[in-house]
Amino acid sequence: MTSPSQFDPRLSAYYAGKSVLITGGGGFIGRHLASCLTDLGADVLITVHDKSQFLELHTDSIRPESVQELDVTDLAAVREVINKKHFAVVFHLAAKAAGDRSKDQMVDQARITLGGTVNLATALLDSKDTLLVHIGSSEEYGTGAVPFEESQPLAPVSPYSAAKAAATQFLTMARVSFGLSVIVARPSVVFGPGQKTGMVIPYLFDCYKKKVPAQISPGEQTRDFVYVDDCIEGLLMLGARPDLAGECFNLGSGREVKLKEVAAEIARLSQYDGDLGLGSRPYRPAEVMHHRESVEKAREKFGWQARTPLNDGLSSTWHWWQKEEQNVQTQSGSQR
Repeated sequence: MTSPSQFDPRLSAYYAGKSVLITGGGGFIGRHLASCLTDLGADVLITVHDKSQFLELHTDSIRPESVQELDVTDLAAVREVINKKHFAVVFHLAAKAAGDRSKDQMVDQARITLGGTVNLATALLDSKDTLLVHIGSSEEYGTGAVPFEESQPLAPVSPYSAAKAAATQFLTMARVSFGLSVIVARPSVVFGPGQKTGMVIPYLFDCYKKKVPAQISPGEQTRDFVYVDDCIEGLLMLGARPDLAGECFNLGSGREVKLKEVAAEIARLSQYDGDLGLGSRPYRPAEVMHHRESVEKAREKFGWQARTPLNDGLSSTWHWWQKEEQNVQTQSGSQR
């Protein structure tokens, strides 16, 4: 998990003793964020959709008393969590997963990703001096011109990105009309240790370590990849800046790389010299071919920038995959 040892030491002074809520804390980013905040001395409560399932998978990293089950589509339940104590910061990550871009996801994305955000904002309007850090997505920019700037029109191309874009609009309205203290963060494509499913990098690692081709597009599309430690530092810095309420910030590397180049590097790390699988599937409908965030605003306003080169992040991620495989083998051997 992410360690805050290399972060700005002022973060420890800020978060120590503060109560912090993370919705959707069972996901990849949420687990890293919870671990880091705990190390900084914060009193952390995370919400998950299924507590028993989460604890079964993560008993070694999260204390059971720090986890609460929550359905964000239930406004009364959201209010109950918000009213448990005074939270200095709420990091909102709860959302329907982004992987499936089919029309079948429209209702659930509107109900969970958008509706859950509206419920949380509604509950927080009655809570004084709480900063909401809403984690949006670079997917909100869709097919817009690169580099994506925070002020440009949003052009979502999937039910997930449309729900995230609509959530941003609701939060902006709540800020302007009702005084909600909120910052919107838009991370680019986050990757790193602990991410097993749902995104292209863990999928490629999983395929190539098994020595099988991936089922992917030709890979000419570009993506802006940001290492999880850098993303977590950016979120923590924003959570410590209530004076930036009302603003939106990109959290990306500011660089774009073709997917086929990432596939080649992952294959090299995995010592896989077979067919990469490029072109075994067509591009998705409305595929975004160029994806890169402008990160000037984050650098100028609160001094953040990504520090981890892509290949260094991929190397660290590969070492984590190797440890995971060793752990599985050890557990299998102990059960014989």
